[in-house]
Amino acid sequence: MLRSCASGVEALRRCAPIDPIAESLFNTQQDLCKFPSPHVLLNLQREMLALGQEETRKRLTQILGKGVWFSPNVAVACSITIPPRKVCFVPVLLPQEMKPLLELDDFVFSVLGVHTRSRLAQLGLEIPPMASEVFLRRNGGVPCVPVINHVDRPISLKKEDGLFNFYFWSGDTLKGEKLTQLVGKEKEVSFLVSEKGEETPEGKNWRWLRQENNKLISGVELFLKPDSFQMMPPHPEVAIIHSGSSHLDIRRAIDQYFCREDEEALNPQQLYIAEVAVWLKIMPGFFGILDQRTTQSDKDSAVGYQTNSLLLQGGNTNSFVRVEIVGVKNKQASVRVYFAPAAG
Repeated sequence: MLRSCASGVEALRRCAPIDPIAESLFNTQQDLCKFPSPHVLLNLQREMLALGQEETRKRLTQILGKGVWFSPNVAVACSITIPPRKVCFVPVLLPQEMKPLLELDDFVFSVLGVHTRSRLAQLGLEIPPMASEVFLRRNGGVPCVPVINHVDRPISLKKEDGLFNFYFWSGDTLKGEKLTQLVGKEKEVSFLVSEKGEETPEGKNWRWLRQENNKLISGVELFLKPDSFQMMPPHPEVAIIHSGSSHLDIRRAIDQYFCREDEEALNPQQLYIAEVAVWLKIMPGFFGILDQRTTQSDKDSAVGYQTNSLLLQGGNTNSFVRVEIVGVKNKQASVRVYFAPAAG
């Protein structure tokens, strides 16, 4: 049995490069081959991975600091078009500033999060959280990440366009007085002003999120504007967003591909973009973190999900923020936002 395991590794090596972590498991745990059940090895892999990730998380927190660290853009290595409703593997280039992280250990990319750039998420693209694992298994070549096209239209990516960002979040969030003291019309975080420029009381367009017997404030729930829902109709022509465009130009470019959704009932298989009902401003030094679950604004239940574009960067967030959601059945929806300091 031990011989068959070793020969299996050799056979795999002849076909393709092997993940060094997987190979080390075979080399150091060959006695597990005597067990017929694959669950033993699977559980061991999970335990080793969890242990390695925990140590790496501690080291990254020491290096980067508590809070949220956000990488420079990870760029597309060559121009490519993503067909409608398909997943493509897109070659990417790692920013030079991230090269030192490669030397940290083999687990570093398995503890980093992935954030799809907002402009591409609004257009209908998503880089799933598992994309960071691709870097763990890069085997010395140019890494390729999976890119999902959620809409019925081809989308073009140009060489050197920013595709996504890595981020590391230590898990720390602002709660209680640490959060409420930052919130105000002229403070670090503002979500009190409605579309009419008026301050709105809790319960109208937003409400606090609370935990610990409904006492400790942990974040905010922002309602979505029902008349802001848009969807992209099917079309054979390629959609494209130029990377150097300004914020307003990007929104105008995106809006040309979308049409207003007038029906109250929504298609849960369709991707929609919608805006929150209050003007959200986050100053530099802080991040907003979207909950991936979209909730029904009149109930405490999940009704859909936000695609993997979850970070609101301080200094760049100053608008009626757009969200990209799938799985919602009506427009009575809301998103939850938590806040954390920038690392460092």
